[in-house]
Amino acid sequence: MPRADQTQQRLVTWTVALSVYAHGLTAGPAATRYADWYHAHHEHHPVMPESVPVADQRPPSTSLLYRSRQRVAVAAPGLNS
Repeated sequence: MPRADQTQQRLVTWTVALSVYAHGLTAGPAATRYADWYHAHHEHHPVMPESVPVADQRPPSTSLLYRSRQRVAVAAPGLNS
C-alpha cells in the first residue's frame, strides 16, 4: 500500500494534469464564444475595458532579454547587423 505522502503527490499530480488538459479542451471554444458575445454586445457597453484601444507594450529596457541582447551586440558587433 502506498504511503500517505505518495498518495497525496499522486492526487495533486493527477488534479493538475486533468486541469491543464481540461483547460486545453475548453480554452478555444470559450474564447470564441466570448468573442462572439463581445462582437454582438460591444455597442451596448461602451465602457467595457475591451473597448478601449491599448498602446503596444514594450518590455522595460532593464529586462533580462534586453540586457542579454545588448551583451551579445557589444561582444560581437558585426554579427547582429
